[in-house]
Amino acid sequence: MKTFNDLFMHFLKDMYFAEQSILKMLPELAAAADDGRLGAVLQGRADETRQQIARLEEAFKALDQKPEGVTCEAILGLLQETEDVLNDGQGKGALQDAGLLACLQAIQHYEIARFNTLGAWARAKGLPAASHLQGALDMANAQHATLDDLAAAIHDSAVAA
Repeated sequence: MKTFNDLFMHFLKDMYFAEQSILKMLPELAAAADDGRLGAVLQGRADETRQQIARLEEAFKALDQKPEGVTCEAILGLLQETEDVLNDGQGKGALQDAGLLACLQAIQHYEIARFNTLGAWARAKGLPAASHLQGALDMANAQHATLDDLAAAIHDSAVAA
């Protein structure tokens, strides 16, 4: 990357790939959840992730760019860790739900970090994509709050198991 624009577009494409990758894994995670509240959050997350993808597509459009992704190694690593929690043989229950929730929180923190950076950069450069990226950050923060609220109950159940 030789210019700020190259860097910005790389991270925008990175997040487009990340959101699409998350969306693909959500049905498996929802099915694996033992706690009904976690399952419901994951099902709702699919709709929210589609909205995030639409926001990113609007950001690309505002920049006169075609929406496209670039492999995001960070999200692949976080999703692999999530897959490992599902496949470690512990089966459904409070312990697996706690592990899934921990993985989801890590994914959420990644999204918040990237959307915060992209939004700040877009505002600093006066880019028309700034409002779309702020919307993505706002939704990511709301998702984080939902996960945090759920974590207290699920983690208590896992500790008691």
